[in-house]
Amino acid sequence: MRDGSGEQMLILFRKEGCVINGFTQEAELLDREKLNNLLPDCFKEFIFGEPVCTIGTTFCLWMIDAGKWETGGLNTPDDLSDTLLSIFDGRPETYIEWADEYYFEGEHPDGEIPLEVVRQIYQGKVLTKEMVLKLTDEFEEWEQLKEDLEEIGYPFAFKSEE
Repeated sequence: MRDGSGEQMLILFRKEGCVINGFTQEAELLDREKLNNLLPDCFKEFIFGEPVCTIGTTFCLWMIDAGKWETGGLNTPDDLSDTLLSIFDGRPETYIEWADEYYFEGEHPDGEIPLEVVRQIYQGKVLTKEMVLKLTDEFEEWEQLKEDLEEIGYPFAFKSEE
């Protein structure tokens, strides 16, 4: 997940659990040696391999066997993880608030980003050309959108040359 401003998260889901590598430009990189001593072995290849190694790590969370989220005590109050992780609260309204502020500085030209379309995306509904055009009046990057959707495995029903 990339926010378009350099902040990003890479997430690995395994049968043992889940790990999130986060990178924010304004936070300090984690001490990888300390992280190595705390991180469960099943996540080390992911965190210390590519592309995570090149991107860097400013925060790292993991959960084993549906337990609780852990940081190994490496989290710091200024790692800015709350900014990136807030999108996972399961509320389409959270995304709309973020997108309105990020893309439109709080002044979406059509008044409001359509909640129903965002809700459908959160529910994993097939993305259609009509849905995209409800989110933005002018869209020409169909091939890039198709590639991005294929990369993350999100279902869509439109041709890239539309």
